[in-house]
Amino acid sequence: MKSTYELINNYCTFYTSLMMLNLWYIRLMFQCFPHTRPSSCLSKLLRIIRYVCVTLDIKMRISFCKIIFLSYLLSCVMSEEPHCSKYDFEEKVLEKMVRMEFQMERMKSEIDTNTKEMQILKGKTDQIVTPTVAFKARLNVATAAPVGQAIVFPRVLFNEGDVYSSQTGKFTAATNGTYLFNIALCVHGSKYLHVDIMVDGVAYTRTIIKDTDNVHCHTADTVAVLKTGQNVWVQPSISASGNVIYQASTIWNTFSGVLIHK
Repeated sequence: MKSTYELINNYCTFYTSLMMLNLWYIRLMFQCFPHTRPSSCLSKLLRIIRYVCVTLDIKMRISFCKIIFLSYLLSCVMSEEPHCSKYDFEEKVLEKMVRMEFQMERMKSEIDTNTKEMQILKGKTDQIVTPTVAFKARLNVATAAPVGQAIVFPRVLFNEGDVYSSQTGKFTAATNGTYLFNIALCVHGSKYLHVDIMVDGVAYTRTIIKDTDNVHCHTADTVAVLKTGQNVWVQPSISASGNVIYQASTIWNTFSGVLIHK
């Protein structure tokens, strides 16, 4: 009974080992030679099995199969995926290059998108930021005020944007926007002056300056929405004769303007 059991056990071990040999051989052949045909693998395997079955006795067969079985287990432990192809390194390099190319394309697309967004944001910023456009000028001496002519303020205190001309007394808008203009004028006692702030020949503000006995000063202002190239100046509409405008070291007659919104 014992010998029969051992015989059955040995045959099971033998055929199990042959199955392991089969799996190991086919796995090795396809990993090392990926273009090998399955029929070729099976034919070679059958020749090995036929040789083992014919030439070796049962004990030798079992020992051989145990060695094969242990070798199979050792190969599984040492390396689950052996790479025997001579092109394995080239394939890995090519795969990495393809991945890098995809990443570079994605980065380029992101950079182009960010560049467009920055350009749009820059355009909006340029529209929001108001440039510095401002001037102020004054008279040097007492002067007459001829009706219908621009009063020239020759002494320029500042002229940001080069928008005021001390030769003509006129302001020229450097950009589209909303501007604020102010005048401060004084007249001799017993004199009078009607003066306007003009925009391209149209009065935007009118005021009267007069006093019966003493020097009298008055201010006026206007807000104007201008386009580039439009002109603004101060012009008398009614005036007394002679030197109407009074000027002293402590009393200044001024004309000023500033861009408040673009």
